[in-house]
Amino acid sequence: MPRLTVAVVARSELFGCGAMAALDAFGVATRLVLGRGPGLHADFALDADVAVLEWNEPNRNAWDQLRALHAANPTTKLLVSSLHTDDAAISRLLARGASGVVGQSASAADLRAGVDDVVAGRIVRPAVLRPSPTDARPTVPSDGLTARQAQIVDLICSGMPNAQIAERLHPSVNSIESHIRGAYRAMDVQTRPHAVLWGLARGYGGHVSDDHWPPAAAPTSSSGSSTHPTDDDESQARDLAEWLAEQADAGLEGADEATIRDVIGAMIEHPRFPCLGARSALKRDGALVRVFDDMTDDACLSTLSAELADFAAIERGPREFGSFIAVFRRPRAGDEREFENLLWGMLQRLHDRDDAPWAERVSPDTTSPHFSFSLGGVPFFLVGLHPRASRIARRAPLTTVVFNLHDQFEQLRADGGFDRMRDAIRRRDAALQGSINPVVTDHGRSSEARQYSGRHVEDDWRAPFTAHPSKENPDD
Repeated sequence: MPRLTVAVVARSELFGCGAMAALDAFGVATRLVLGRGPGLHADFALDADVAVLEWNEPNRNAWDQLRALHAANPTTKLLVSSLHTDDAAISRLLARGASGVVGQSASAADLRAGVDDVVAGRIVRPAVLRPSPTDARPTVPSDGLTARQAQIVDLICSGMPNAQIAERLHPSVNSIESHIRGAYRAMDVQTRPHAVLWGLARGYGGHVSDDHWPPAAAPTSSSGSSTHPTDDDESQARDLAEWLAEQADAGLEGADEATIRDVIGAMIEHPRFPCLGARSALKRDGALVRVFDDMTDDACLSTLSAELADFAAIERGPREFGSFIAVFRRPRAGDEREFENLLWGMLQRLHDRDDAPWAERVSPDTTSPHFSFSLGGVPFFLVGLHPRASRIARRAPLTTVVFNLHDQFEQLRADGGFDRMRDAIRRRDAALQGSINPVVTDHGRSSEARQYSGRHVEDDWRAPFTAHPSKENPDD
């Protein structure tokens, strides 16, 4: 077996020599790449199996350098030794090409283990204390789950697949699946999406350490939503807002579709992004991300209409959820009202070219609490996102419209899960921005058309949309 080679990429000789000495003690062949200055190693050929990078400056130049270093060395695993090991920093590092992250206080054994893990294709995060057999935490949390089941539910709610949960907690995949079946019985659910909703409503999801089981309940107001974000909440909220602004200014309009999909995926996977359900769906292929050139172009809309029809035709179980995420390179709205007009203009043109009658069980009247947008006889609930949104939760690097299958919300409502999902979104959005999003309302109690653009519309607002009488459902 060829000997493993590691390049230690350092700004300081002290770090470089220390990392080399730590790895040399385990018989790993290392060499030091030492340099200073803003353009350090942006396109340097590393010629190594693994590179251990000293990382101290989480600014835009540093993020760009990491991306360029990864692009110049696509076969080299990048293990970042970072001063910044919060969830947001780790997510950003992984999104820009890092294979793993260790803290700069990591031991020599942890550093060597990190090298071995990235070579094996495992994602590395800073080591955390694992519970000992004598841990005093309760065997059965108050929600009816065992401690191990609670750990697994938390990771499921964070969007982690079973194989990755097994790598993190160390039992076999079969053992994880057995725990999941037991957790489903305790939660009285049958599917993973419903387990996610159950967990989000009780504060699970987004915890990366193993020493918070079950998660502490969020402080709530009389409406059931968190109103007092912590300093850490505010810091990570700023981080998400800054990251979104960076991506919006990064010239993604000219990027290839794979790059844009990766950026949208990184946005959804950010630990402060409110909708953990979207993250879970994305990881399980329940969400489809497609990129289009121009939301005002008839040819693009024709393609979008056809792809939405194909998406809606996919056979799904009664509790399987799906979202079609349409990302548009242009135009870019200058403000929320302009985006609203662009969105409804697109919906009007989609409707004008649609030959199918309006979907059954929903109304074409945008003022009705039973309204839902119909295309090809299928009802959709829409969520619009764009760079100039006032709410962080409604921002995206490019103009984006999410088409959610409406029937899944009706199913949630029938199962009693919609209120739990809504409350979870409200808690996370309040923690993100310090206030509850006034746009998020109770399903079926006012027209969902008021929510589509994300703008907090006036009381007398009417959607700039007209359904053709010939296409209205005759039962309405």
